[in-house]
Amino acid sequence: MQGRCSLTRYADDFVMVFQNPDDCRRVERVLPKRFGVYGLTLHPEKTQRIDFRVPHRKENKRRGLPISFDFLGFTHYWGKTRKGGFAIFQKTAKGRLAKTLKSFNDYCRKHRHGSLKEQYDKLNRKLRGHFAYFGITGNYKALKAVHYRVKKIWHKWLGRRSRKSYIPWEKFSRFLKRFPLTPPRIQHQYYHGHQSVNQ
Repeated sequence: MQGRCSLTRYADDFVMVFQNPDDCRRVERVLPKRFGVYGLTLHPEKTQRIDFRVPHRKENKRRGLPISFDFLGFTHYWGKTRKGGFAIFQKTAKGRLAKTLKSFNDYCRKHRHGSLKEQYDKLNRKLRGHFAYFGITGNYKALKAVHYRVKKIWHKWLGRRSRKSYIPWEKFSRFLKRFPLTPPRIQHQYYHGHQSVNQ
């Protein structure tokens, strides 16, 4: 390698970062052959090369090129810090968010005739698990969106327990005071320091 590089891996997902673009292209050419020796292949839809350098961000966006990447359920992107510098932030990836909401919807649909207490306990366990993983600095907006959407989903399926079981939102709001859903909370705090745009 002619410049600095790093590898971050979890199970079969990984991100490689290169300071020198030529190093990146060289590894990109060799990696499929190296994987092939062990009978492995790179996923064609999940594998991509991204110019993640801050100075090129606006130009790449104008050209329709990717300026962020997804890894382990998070979208990683450059954002402004409070001091005016740049730092890498994370937010819940759209695909993971859609999968999470589908899981809540499927549960509420299948168990809408069940005990309200059981539904309440299960939904809160699922919410706590989601917030425990995705509750990181800078991701509160996505957590809040999940909390709101889960309320809407629960309201929809409780209103379909029978032909006469529609629940006005005002009544459902009072119901939530008795069965409050776990509120979103940041559980992992990170400091986003200043990052020079020349790196």
